[in-house]
Amino acid sequence: VQDLNRKGSALCSLITSLTSPAKAPNKSAITNGGGPTAHTYLTNKELMGIQQNMSFVSEGYTDLGETLKG
Repeated sequence: VQDLNRKGSALCSLITSLTSPAKAPNKSAITNGGGPTAHTYLTNKELMGIQQNMSFVSEGYTDLGETLKG
């Protein structure tokens, strides 16, 4: 549970750094994947939605961890 929570937090931090106005690339979308055949793009809004969902999941895992400890 702690490992999942850490990975979720790391993902949220990465999304924050990608969508930060100071660090965001000039493009309004981030390429998902790395190969030349990957044509799926995520906008900053979509990335922030993913970040919000990950935060909710992380909160759930935190609550689960507390329940399992008790």
